[in-house]
Amino acid sequence: MEMTDKKIDQKISLSRKISYGIIAAVLVLIILEITLRLAGLFPARKLFEKSQSSASWQENLFAGFMGIHEPAPELLWKMKPNLNKTFVQTNSRGLTGRLIPYEKDTAKLRILVLGDSTPLGIGLKDWDNSYVWLLQEFLERQLGREVEIVNASTAGYTSRQGLEYLREEGLKYDPDFVLVYLGNNDASYNGYLSDSALMAQASEYIGLKKVLNNFKIYRMLKSILIPLKSGTKDYEGLELQVRVPPHRFENNLAEIIEISRKNGAGVILNTIPVPLTWPPGVEFKVFTTGRDTVSGQLFMPQKQREILEQKMSLALDWEMFRQQYGQIDPWSQRVLQSAYTDSGSIVENIAGYRRLLEGDSSNSGYLNNIGVLYWQSEEYDSARIYLKKALSYDPADPSVMYNMGMTFLKQGMTDSADHYLRMARDYDYNSLRIKSDYNEIIENISQNKGIPLIDLKADFERLGREKLFVDHCHPNQIGHRIIAEQLTDKILEIINSQN
Repeated sequence: MEMTDKKIDQKISLSRKISYGIIAAVLVLIILEITLRLAGLFPARKLFEKSQSSASWQENLFAGFMGIHEPAPELLWKMKPNLNKTFVQTNSRGLTGRLIPYEKDTAKLRILVLGDSTPLGIGLKDWDNSYVWLLQEFLERQLGREVEIVNASTAGYTSRQGLEYLREEGLKYDPDFVLVYLGNNDASYNGYLSDSALMAQASEYIGLKKVLNNFKIYRMLKSILIPLKSGTKDYEGLELQVRVPPHRFENNLAEIIEISRKNGAGVILNTIPVPLTWPPGVEFKVFTTGRDTVSGQLFMPQKQREILEQKMSLALDWEMFRQQYGQIDPWSQRVLQSAYTDSGSIVENIAGYRRLLEGDSSNSGYLNNIGVLYWQSEEYDSARIYLKKALSYDPADPSVMYNMGMTFLKQGMTDSADHYLRMARDYDYNSLRIKSDYNEIIENISQNKGIPLIDLKADFERLGREKLFVDHCHPNQIGHRIIAEQLTDKILEIINSQN
């Protein structure tokens, strides 16, 4: 009996110790929380900060892009509300244009645009001259009724982000038409995780995170642990991932179509036009030294940096760029100037590379650079010989393909030039330009599902191609007008067929 009583006393004593320990821990946390609040430390921030991991460097870049974006769990990033910058203004929902109420006036035509930086207007001096607002003007003039456009376009968006916006927000507007301009950002390297993986990761335990974010202790621990976590993450052995691979691009478009149709909205697709003579890789090269402002780490994956930092010369024709793209803006000039180029005497550089080839005859970089040096000397046949050798050793290098295309262009062999320049674009995952297979998916899904299609790619090639762009993918004012006119004609055709 005495042993039983002793055991009971021991259990009670242990329970009391555990209870006292919990109470003491809670009191310590309460005191720490009060101290942090009184001290004004760790102020309330957005719950979802930009990534500090090289697993998703574009998320890091775009989350703070031009001061117009903010992190968002469901979408990775979104436009800030109530912006009032000289080049862009947003409403209280973070969209350009006036605030459109969710409830629709049936007397008005309502259009939802799911897009990236092009329909947003990036590349134009005045973003209000985007084809979106030209479309509104043209339709109102033709229809004699008010047209409301919800421009849900955001720089850097992929088809995955467009689909998520439609699900979470776009359907609330009950649009009559959904226009889709997505694809330039899908086929680009973001790091080691796709958009789908990143969005699933960011949305995990959202409810709990929102509650915890009210406490300064949680915010303090986050500020300490997240940089440590990102610094110790090991991605060795993993392959670089495009943000949205082709099969997911097709699925995303199919879901956009299905959801829109179920909600009574017509969908209009278009192929995405891009220039051919814009060089590969340079667009991302300027970000190889970019560092996260919190952790101080280089935010581009090492594997991607190694690709971009290779000393591969490009056959850049500055006079041609000025003729095709007009006045090159300072940012585009910096991007183009980031390309590697040999300094000094062309003859001496060729001799130097030939000596290097004696010890490494299959080095495609040396062969490529000799080819570019001959191109600079206007010895185009010699340039082609070395570039052909470079491709034989590295048949998937977009820089060599581009240089071969530019050589054929100088020789007036436009068909061969177009062939290599298209290949260079399609093998270049270090830029934000749609690839041929993504445009083919748009065409096929339009045909298979009976969706109206505007072939802007063909229109731009027919009406001026390179002269309709300001950079790697953004149309100039003439290009925007062409898009607006084509969309106007298609929408009027659909409306008239329904009457």
